[in-house]
Amino acid sequence: MDALRDKWSDWFAREEGSAGLAGILSTKESFLYAAAAAAVVAGSTALDSFVTYREKRQKGGEGVKQGNGSINEATSPATDSWYRSLRKPWYHPPNWVFPAVWIPLKVLQTGALYLLWTTEDVSLYKKAAATGLYLVHVGLGTLWNRLFFGKHKIRKSLYAMTGFCTTLAGTIGVFWTINPKAAIMLAPTQVWATIAALLNYQSWALNPEMDVDG
Repeated sequence: MDALRDKWSDWFAREEGSAGLAGILSTKESFLYAAAAAAVVAGSTALDSFVTYREKRQKGGEGVKQGNGSINEATSPATDSWYRSLRKPWYHPPNWVFPAVWIPLKVLQTGALYLLWTTEDVSLYKKAAATGLYLVHVGLGTLWNRLFFGKHKIRKSLYAMTGFCTTLAGTIGVFWTINPKAAIMLAPTQVWATIAALLNYQSWALNPEMDVDG
């Protein structure tokens, strides 16, 4: 019995190794950080799609009237009839590229948030501020989707896109001061956002008659 008690005590007291209590708690903490990061990214993406979908339902948009009326049909460039009707620049990628690119970008964003919050010797305030700036960036992305796909206000969506790119650059800068690896994981999103901004401008320049605001 004494040997069993000693073994039990040693299991709880061990500071390293997955078998010890400290190791188990550390594993659970890492899992919670990963789950929280995934929830933030997935939740913001779902909200983004829902806001645009609701906007289109309220105005009876074609992207909702046709097909099965799913959120994906109303918010994806590959299925949005209004977007497909726009004149586009020569460097515009195939419509299927958009969802294909965003999936790995969202995975990288999740990883960046995870690295941010698991970085040691950084104040909670600084981590929260960095996350807050990231959420502002995400919010501007939702606003852009609502203006562009939901309301078809191409010119006004350019302002939201400018803020989207600017706050992302700021987020990368703040992340770099905490964990450079986390910042690097956001860099591909900045590249894609810049391409999206160019496409946004060209959509307005080539299709002024398609802009609701004229």
